[in-house]
Amino acid sequence: SAEQVGGGSGGSAVSDTNGQYTLTGLGTGSYVVEFSDPSGYHQTLYYNGKSTSASADTVAVTAGQSASGIDGTLQSAGRITGTVLDAGSNDPITGVSVSVYDSQDHSVGAVSSDAQGAYETGALPPGTYEVGFDGSGTGKYGKQFYNGKATLALADPITVTGGATTGQIDSHLIALPTNQSPPTISGTPLDGNVLTEAHGTWTGSPASYGYQW
Repeated sequence: SAEQVGGGSGGSAVSDTNGQYTLTGLGTGSYVVEFSDPSGYHQTLYYNGKSTSASADTVAVTAGQSASGIDGTLQSAGRITGTVLDAGSNDPITGVSVSVYDSQDHSVGAVSSDAQGAYETGALPPGTYEVGFDGSGTGKYGKQFYNGKATLALADPITVTGGATTGQIDSHLIALPTNQSPPTISGTPLDGNVLTEAHGTWTGSPASYGYQW
């Protein structure tokens, strides 16, 4: 596809079986050309071998004339897919932020789980990755890393291969405890007296409690 610098009309085309393409109907101006594979098995590229539209070399076009040799060589890529489920009910969870981290623990992209709890990343270069699942936006779940790990440092690595989907990278999130009746303190608050605390009632059967006076 081609997008005119500064706004204006652009255009798009699909490459043929020989990898050739022709963009027609472009007016005079400078354009940013993007090469992308809708299958997700190649990395998106901008002319001239650039990874972002901001860094792309622009292509000068004159109406009625051809600008040839505007080629792109796409590198193979893979994807990660999976499902986010409630650990107790096994129901799908929508709206969970799924983040992908490279081998240097840098975030390289994020998507959200859909109504079926499913997610699919964008194109990823072949390599090793970690995946994090953040349910805080749902107001009911916390954060977890694959495979059921509490921190990114402990996350199980995931291998992505070019031209393939690495599937079943799932998460089973535990619902955060919610209070149903407040904690109480009973007794006479005098020096030397013992006060008694009751935890109140919580969902999720918390294993421990914290106290703050």
